[in-house]
Amino acid sequence: MALLMLAASVYGVAQLLVLSSPSRSVRIGTVLLAIAVGVYGCGIATALLEYAYTRAIADQPSGGVLIEAVQTAGYTVDPVVEELVKVTPLLLAAWNIKVRRQWGLTDYVVTGAALGAGFGLLEAVARYGLSSNRAIGHPDGGWIIPKSLIGTPYIPGPDQLLFAWFPAPAGSLGAGGLHPAAQTSPHLVYTAVAALGVGVLIRARGWPRIAGLLPVTAACAHHILANYSVRHPADRDVKSLVELNGLLWAIPLICLAIAVIADVRQIRQAKRTVPGVLTQAERAGRTGLEH
Repeated sequence: MALLMLAASVYGVAQLLVLSSPSRSVRIGTVLLAIAVGVYGCGIATALLEYAYTRAIADQPSGGVLIEAVQTAGYTVDPVVEELVKVTPLLLAAWNIKVRRQWGLTDYVVTGAALGAGFGLLEAVARYGLSSNRAIGHPDGGWIIPKSLIGTPYIPGPDQLLFAWFPAPAGSLGAGGLHPAAQTSPHLVYTAVAALGVGVLIRARGWPRIAGLLPVTAACAHHILANYSVRHPADRDVKSLVELNGLLWAIPLICLAIAVIADVRQIRQAKRTVPGVLTQAERAGRTGLEH
């Protein structure tokens, strides 16, 4: 079951790797390493931070019971902390001037998505990794973990992963779910969006750099709404905003499209600006694929 979770995380990142080929400069090995950083770096650091401040709040005279502090932080402070921690490796990488000059927006989006995929993998393994002995194979593929009639944990199988965009390592199967499907990995989506903002903050010049704060804020806001919806399932208005009509999977594609278009334009402008970079065919408006 843990292998299926790992396969789901790697498969979602592999989809972005293929689609980002026109403008990606970061190596495949680096992106795969980012998954491990998301697991062992971002995931563990976030767990320690959340452990520290929830207990600090509970220890205050007016802090209340620990479980209440944990539940409240789950849809207030935790989402913001998680998103900031997940993009921290990107900021550390950009501290290297060589990386800062070489990486384009595409590299930030793909690497950020890998960090989010690793984070989501750790979260799924921590929740269900020790429940493999209770898992039951679903007739249509994948595994379910008997827990409750509402929101039964579901681990997608190979058939579900193959036809899904950015599948989550684990999801939930509602009551009467006869045809299970892999859900979209929320952490991959959030970090891809936030990473686009980080890329703009680092690469932009002047006042347009401020626009980079918008994707980061949007990722944190949607994460807060998603966690709030889990704690308050009766609030249907919030739930509809979280689900986005089932189009959550399209958000990384939109971020990647924006990044690829911006990077390709910048590459072409650089070739026209620097003498001797363009080949004769390129100066004539042709590409090597035409020969």
